[in-house]
Amino acid sequence: MVIIGHRGCKKSGGENTLRNIKIALEAGAHGIEVDLRKFRDRIVILHDKTVDRTTDGKGLLKNLSETEFKLLTCKNGDSIPYLENVLCHLGKNISLFLEIKEIDCHKDIERILSLNKAELLNRKVNVTISSFHSEVLYYFAKSTDWGLAMLFKEDIDTALDICKKFTISEIHVSLNQLTDRNIRLIKKHNLRIFVYTVNHQCHYQQCKDYGVDGIITDVPDFLLKKRI
Repeated sequence: MVIIGHRGCKKSGGENTLRNIKIALEAGAHGIEVDLRKFRDRIVILHDKTVDRTTDGKGLLKNLSETEFKLLTCKNGDSIPYLENVLCHLGKNISLFLEIKEIDCHKDIERILSLNKAELLNRKVNVTISSFHSEVLYYFAKSTDWGLAMLFKEDIDTALDICKKFTISEIHVSLNQLTDRNIRLIKKHNLRIFVYTVNHQCHYQQCKDYGVDGIITDVPDFLLKKRI
């Protein structure tokens, strides 16, 4: 079962930072998941609309000046990275899940990925685009360069319909939606299944018993040591 570091790993308040991506990969994680937002003409790695929770700054990301953004410090002392920083930071044979948080940045993300495509292929970095927004998945469904994953919280039937419509081969399910019915339906549609966010050994074992393909965890270093 594949273990993916959620936002790199959230250890020491450093989610979505280069340092914590390195922690996850050095611990042996098979890949990482990070969140993408647009700031000015760049794509940055940030989960929230605001910078309050994860940095020493305040306010909405979109309202910051470039100077204010560059002065931000994450809780572990790092700066907020750009997508290009993360792509350069990865080694070989890594799975990279890019969760697109907004529907107006997909063209910029596609451009950056295309510019780095040759190097990503050379290092065998397997890129998967994930989102709750069907508009984003529809846009990337027109390209065969990157994998696609449907993020799903509640309505499994709608999620499966979208996967079929856009030929999506992977679905990401929240831990509280890990039920016999949902797993049965997903497997019936021959989709790869990843479960988020799995942080305890008992939940890891539950996922293993269900035969899912992988988990997304805040603590990849812990689970990699404790896995059965």
